[in-house]
Amino acid sequence: MRFLLNSIGSFSPLPALFVFSLGLIDHSIITIGYHDPSPTVSSLLPHSLANQTAIAVVTSNQKPISEISPFTLANLCDPSAAATITTLSVGELMAYINCGGPRMTSTV
Repeated sequence: MRFLLNSIGSFSPLPALFVFSLGLIDHSIITIGYHDPSPTVSSLLPHSLANQTAIAVVTSNQKPISEISPFTLANLCDPSAAATITTLSVGELMAYINCGGPRMTSTV
């Protein structure tokens, strides 16, 4: 992405105007509050998947903290743990995702 933005100047004498006209910057951001219940995420996932974007996690002052990616949820969350995950807040779900999901148990 950085290469693309840096090379726009070679295609146009006014690169700043054309970045916006190309539609590379999307201003419709999907956000969710840090203390919101995690089932709220599931209602935002279809929109997030359709636009291929992550869901931004924000504070009560609308400052970004992190993001929740549908791809990350699909890879980390075990379907059998779905009921448990719905009892978490968005902040707790974020911590679960950032710690790598459930720990693997070894059989010795």
